[in-house]
Order: sequence, then C-alpha cells, then structure tokens
Amino acid sequence: MTLIQTLLSVAGQENYDTKETFDTFTFTAEMSGEKLLALVYTKKYIQSLFNAINNRDELFVAIYHNDESRAIFRHINDVSNPLDEIFEDTYTYTLSVEITKKIQVNNISIYSSDHFVTWLKAYESLTDCFSKFINILSIKEQLYLELLDDKKINFSTGKIAFFTKEQCEVYPNKNQLLEQQKDHCFVSGTNVPSVIPEDFFVINESSDEDLNSLFKKLCLISTLTFISDISELKEDSVYFKLYGYKTIKNTFSLADIKTDSLESLYKIYTWVYHDNNHSSISDKLGIVRNLLTLHLKQNRLDDIEGDVYTAVKSNFDIYLKENVQRYLEVKNQVSSFIHDMSLKAESHAEGFVDTFKHSVLIFISYFLSIIIVTAIDKGKFVNVFTFEVSVITMIILIISWFYRVNTLSDVYNKKARFINKYNNFKARYADIIEPDNFKSIFSEDRDHLSDVKYIDDTLKKYDPLWRWTIIVFAIVTVFFCVSHDPTGYLNTISVFLKSVTCQP
Repeated sequence: MTLIQTLLSVAGQENYDTKETFDTFTFTAEMSGEKLLALVYTKKYIQSLFNAINNRDELFVAIYHNDESRAIFRHINDVSNPLDEIFEDTYTYTLSVEITKKIQVNNISIYSSDHFVTWLKAYESLTDCFSKFINILSIKEQLYLELLDDKKINFSTGKIAFFTKEQCEVYPNKNQLLEQQKDHCFVSGTNVPSVIPEDFFVINESSDEDLNSLFKKLCLISTLTFISDISELKEDSVYFKLYGYKTIKNTFSLADIKTDSLESLYKIYTWVYHDNNHSSISDKLGIVRNLLTLHLKQNRLDDIEGDVYTAVKSNFDIYLKENVQRYLEVKNQVSSFIHDMSLKAESHAEGFVDTFKHSVLIFISYFLSIIIVTAIDKGKFVNVFTFEVSVITMIILIISWFYRVNTLSDVYNKKARFINKYNNFKARYADIIEPDNFKSIFSEDRDHLSDVKYIDDTLKKYDPLWRWTIIVFAIVTVFFCVSHDPTGYLNTISVFLKSVTCQP
C-alpha cells in the first residue's frame, strides 16, 4: 500500500488536508482519540508509514492536541519503543505527517501525484508561479519525478519528466544559454528566475489540459525573453519590447497570453541558440526581430501570422550568401596584399645582396686593373701597392664601408615601414571582420612574420660578409704596401704628414 493510501485509509471522512511540492509532502487529519488509538497509534501502522517513504527522504510523524505534542516519531527505530501515551476517547487530535524530500541522482519522490499536480497548477501571480521551480532549476540535468502512488503520468518537459530518464531528451548547457541571453537581450525585474525555454517546453503532453496549458505559457514567456530586446518581469505580468522594422510593445499575464504560436517561436529560438554551424546569434536575432514585427496579428508577440520560421531561415541564407561574397572579396584583397608584401620583402633583401655583390665586383675589378696596368707599364709585377695607390685604395675602402652602413640603415628603415604598413592594413579590417575570421584570413601573421624573418636572415648572412670583405682588402693593401718598401713607405708618410701640417 502506498503512503497516500495508508494515510487516507485512517482519515476516512474526517477533516484532512494534503499538500505536496517539489520539496515537501504534508498531511494533516483530525480524528477522535478513540479512532486514533484503534487505527493510528499502533506499531504496525507507524511502521507502515516509515516503510512507505523513499530512503532518501526524511519522515516526521506527530500527534497534537490543542497545539501540544503528545507523540513524535522521527525515525523508524522510535516505533520499537512502547506506545504508552494516553489519549482520551472524547478528545480531538491532529495527526501530522511531514516528509522532507531530497534529490539524489536527479530523482525526486512524488507521493501523491494528484495533490502535486494541483499544487503546480495553483498560483496567485506570475512571480509565485516561477518561484515554485527555483530549487529544481538549479539542477544541471533533467529531473525525474518518481511517482510512488502507483499512478502513471505521461508528461515531460525538457527539465522534468514523470517517467524514466532514458525516454527524455538531453538537457542543454543552461549556463551557456543564459550568458548568451545576457549578451543579446536585456531581462529585468525583481527575483528574475534563471529559466530557459527547455525548462517548460512540453515534450509529452498529459491528459490534464490545464497542466499542459500552464507549462506552454511559461515556455512562451521564457522563449520571448530570449528573442525580445527588452523583457521586464513584474509581479503578475511580463513586459516585452522588440525593435525590428517597427517597434512592438506588449504586456502579458498568465491569464491572457496565448500559446497558439509557441511552436513557431520555439523553433525560431532553437534555430538561433542551438546552431551546430556556430553562426552569429546577433545576426540571426537581427533578422528574426525584423521579420517577426511584420508577421504579428494586432502587433501581439503571442499571435504570429504565416510561416515566420521558414521566412527567417530563407532570409538568413540570403544574408549568408551576401556575406560570403563580401568575405571572399575581403579575403582576396588580403591575400593580394600579403602577396605584394612578400614580394617587397624579397625586393628589400635581394637589393641588399645585389649591392654587396656589386661592391665586391668593384673591388676585384679595381685590384685587377692595378695589377694589369703595372705589369704592362713595367713589364713585370713589382711594387704594385705604392703609397699613392694604397692611399687611394684605402679611401675607396672607407667610402665602401660608409656605403655599406648607409645601405644597411636604408634596409632597416624599409623593414620598419614594411611592418607599419602591414599593421595599418590589419587595423583597417579589424572592425569589419569577426575575430575568428580575422585570424584565419591573416593566418595569424605567419606569412608576415616569415617575410620579416627572411629580411633579418639575409642581413645577418651578408652584412658580416660585406664587412669582412672590406677589412680583408684593407689588410692586404697595407701588407703589400709595407712589405715592398718599408723605408720608403715610412719616409713618404713623414713627408705627407709634414706637408699636411705645413711644416718646413
């Protein structure tokens, strides 16, 4: 026998009251002392109450007379104690049975489905209605309502179900959806509940039309908070404001809101927020809000005319095609720019290499010309690097050194300008391209960094070679000049210095 059957079996036609919520089950009944002693105050009956509850829940049984407790049982072990309290046959006593429910593995006990459904459907205001679900809405997954009164209710939403979890849909990431709602919609009011449309969307309807209707209304209100620009939840109503091709302002209560358009609106919500293609929610909402304002009867958000869902998807497809064309144009422009920049990087680096090669060729041609001219003039190779020739050679080498420094500085300036030009080009497109696409189009600067590295590597390779070429030619010049005529070389320097200083 179930708990509610056990309780009602002793209540009979007496005055009793039963209430069940997600958190508690309470039963109170008034009966005479004679009946209490005969039917309730027995070890067998008290034990049957404890045996009828789920192990995860806590039971409290008490018997009162004029608000004074006469017997209390908190645990099944208390039943083994002698039941020696005295009850007067003519007195009226109150039997109180309270159960505190606990949720384990997303399961919660329902001891009287009739009383539980009655409580669900009873509300004084919109805030009161939402407040019933506060505790269970914190559960991350779907909640299974375990019926313990031998009844079957074929009713489920995305959040709660009166049957096994295997038959239910997967509950979405609620925190992520609420964050997305904050990014694109503004919801205000006192004690705004953290609800998503899936919490109330009816997957399997029950035979109780009032229950179905209530959850559909709550689902519609939640859905509109994810679509409207502004939503404000008040004590007994909710205010919506939507900006599209025209501005729509509506205020609804649970009593007057209509659910005929729920299916269409819920499909739109699902398409916007549950997109496997990761399309922009902002872009989708913009199209939804524009088209929705054109398909409302009497400007009511709960009364849609025509197939808005199909119209929204078609318009978004057109929008995507236009965006793809613009995207391809931008991508081609960026690709062309990066290609041109790579050519410039090669040009800067190769220009430095070409200048170095020309300098080396000049040195070689100069030295060969000296050797050839001297050999023709004197008939043999002798004293080629005279003091005069050595001085001219050193002047040429010094000029070459400064030319190298100037060329190197010019390349560094061009590299800096090259980097600034690339960064400026990126900055122009940063505001018109989404961050993820922006990184993809510019390949996270891999090509640019490769070009800069190519310039640096070229300078590191050829600048030391150019520098040591000048140094080697200078050493060779001095060596041959001194080795051929050391005395004459010193005398010539002495005369040169005297002439420079104007000494007699």
